This record gives sequence, C-alpha cells and structure tokens, in this order.
Amino acid sequence: MNDSQALARSISCLLDNTTPDATWGDFQVEWNPIITALTCKLLLSCGLSAETPWYIDRNGYTRCTLADSFKWLNNAIQPDGNFGTDFWDAAQLGIVIEKFSLGSRFTAHGSLKQHLTDAIHSRNFLSDHSPWQGPGFTAAAIEYARLLGDAKQAEALTKELVLQRHSKGYWHGHLDPSGAP
Repeated sequence: MNDSQALARSISCLLDNTTPDATWGDFQVEWNPIITALTCKLLLSCGLSAETPWYIDRNGYTRCTLADSFKWLNNAIQPDGNFGTDFWDAAQLGIVIEKFSLGSRFTAHGSLKQHLTDAIHSRNFLSDHSPWQGPGFTAAAIEYARLLGDAKQAEALTKELVLQRHSKGYWHGHLDPSGAP
C-alpha cells in the first residue's frame, strides 16, 4: 500500500464514522465539538471541500458534507464566544475558520473571534481552569494570532512560551498531586 492509498483508507474510515448530523465524537459527549472541529481541519487539509458529499449507512443512507458539520459547529459556539470545554478547543475552531477562510459560513464567528482575541490580549487563557491548561494553550494562541496577522501578539506569546519550557528542554502542563504531568 502506498501513501496515497493509506490516506484514502484513513479518510474513508473517518467518513464512515460520521454521525447522521455530520459530526464525530466518542463516549465523552462534551468532546464532540473539538473532535468534530479537528476532523474537519484534517479533511479540509486533505483536500475535501465544504460541499463534497459522502454517504453514511445508518438504517438508510444519509448524505453529509463538511458544510453540514460547519452548521453544527456554528451552533456549538456559545453566545459569549466560548466553544468546547476550554480555551484550547475554542482556539482550534478559530484556527480552522481562519486557516480555511470559513468566516462567512459561521454566523457566530464574530463572538468566537472576540472571545479569543480578548483572552489572548488579556492572557486570561493562562488562568483557564481546565485540567488540560498548559503550554499547549499558549501554542494555540500563537497560531491563532499569526492567522489573524497579529505579529506583535504572536511574538510576545512565543517569548512567553519559551519561558514556560522546563530546564531540560520540554514543556508540561499542570502537575497532579504526585508531581506527574
């Protein structure tokens, strides 16, 4: 099997595991928004367009497109711009929207963008109460700021990220009571 065949099989597997509402998820329902956002990012990166149809067989065939997924994701953005379980989730959706120029497909894009830029400028994302909070949040903020063309914020955040690095050269998030990351 060559690389293109492997990629085609991987994409087929993802598409076959779409829910009838054009989303992806797992047993932790609260992760469905971020899993769907990251799956859309991957599929867009592989060349699928928003209107490329595929069909799933769940008691009859259902037609799906990434445009359907975008509608679901848009509805998952809260009025205050929050999305998913934490800043990282919101930043990932913001990255997808900006990277693939999807703003016009998301009526809630303005509130998401405002939430993210406010969190980046105020550095509120650094005090996010998520158990996952750590340097990955800063890395997501850097990528989002770069996509917005905010070189000043991206440079400042990069300097802050370098300062978060452990003396042995790696990064880690919060430590549990035993001292493990």
